[in-house]
Amino acid sequence: MSVLSKYVPRRPLTVETLSHIEGRLRDVLRGRVEEAYLFGSASTGSFEPASDIDLILIKGSALPFAARGTEFLDLFAIYPALDILVYTPAEFDQLMNTPGPGLWQSVRESKRRLL
Repeated sequence: MSVLSKYVPRRPLTVETLSHIEGRLRDVLRGRVEEAYLFGSASTGSFEPASDIDLILIKGSALPFAARGTEFLDLFAIYPALDILVYTPAEFDQLMNTPGPGLWQSVRESKRRLL
C-alpha cells in the first residue's frame, strides 16, 4: 500500500480507464525517467476496481532509495492508489538478473513496459 493511498480514497476503475491512466502516466513521466514498468494486477490482466497500480521507475539518482519517490508525488493526482518503486538502472539490472523467489521473481515474470 502506498503511503498516501491510506489517506486518499481509491477511485473505482474499469479496464478502459486503466488504459486512460496508463496514457496519463506516460505523458507525465516522459523525460523524467529512463524506463517505467507496471507489475502486479495492472500488468497481468487481473486488475479490479479496488486494485492499486504497482509502478517501477528507472532513473539515475544520488538520493537514498527511501527518498526517491518524493520526486513523483504528483503521480498521486493521476491515481491515488499507486505503489511507486524508484531504482537506478544498475540497481534494476541487478534485481532483474538475480534469480530467486518472491517479489522479484513475480516482477520478472509479469512486468510490462509503460515507457
